[in-house]
Amino acid sequence: MSVFLWFGVVLALLKILGMGEIAASLGTATGFVALGVSYALSNMLADTVAGVYLLRDPDFAPGDRVVAGDVTGTVRTIELRKSRFETESGDVVVVANSAVEKKWTKRVEPDGSAVPSGDDGAADSPA
Repeated sequence: MSVFLWFGVVLALLKILGMGEIAASLGTATGFVALGVSYALSNMLADTVAGVYLLRDPDFAPGDRVVAGDVTGTVRTIELRKSRFETESGDVVVVANSAVEKKWTKRVEPDGSAVPSGDDGAADSPA
């Protein structure tokens, strides 16, 4: 916070010393840099927020069989930015948490029990 305060003081000082155009240019350039940084970090922030939601979701835990977009498999790990799934063929697929959070379905049996990890049955469609 003090960095912003000092930056404002420097811009005000430049304005007082008659260098208002330089102060305006610096302020504008800083705004564009901040905009670029925020745009660059937007996907990372979206993945992190989705990761927090997934970590706290009792229906999404390691060992669960889920369908997340194009990936069907067993949840191996849930991290802040990405989740790892093991497919039926044994491959480990890494998916961004924001993509997982948008659409995932837990695979369950008709009686309501979770599908065991080795089961090759098709996912039930939501009723």
